[in-house]
Amino acid sequence: MVDILKKKQKLVFVIVKKGKSKRILKALKKAGAEGSTVIPGRGMSVHQEKSFLGIPIEDEKECIMSIVPEEIKDIVLSKVRAAVRLDRRGNGIAFVLNPSIVTGVAHLLNRKE
Repeated sequence: MVDILKKKQKLVFVIVKKGKSKRILKALKKAGAEGSTVIPGRGMSVHQEKSFLGIPIEDEKECIMSIVPEEIKDIVLSKVRAAVRLDRRGNGIAFVLNPSIVTGVAHLLNRKE
């Protein structure tokens, strides 16, 4: 049987330019997130139209994911937004997803609440 976390959790997903993930990780921890994963990626947006010899260049990105309790998602998003100025054009994007099942977080499953 799979142990499933009963408390509502949210997945905070952030995509920023390469090199900005350290700021995001600090902001996540400060807001109460207990863990995060950084995945390298590539991407482009409407604000970036770089090319070399007619070939579009995709900027290197970092994708940061963190599962957080529903109660702190707004604080987490606010800290992340401030950490890399997501209110400015071209600095990245952050969004929150609703995972239907969360497992693999044994340290949370064994807590007495």
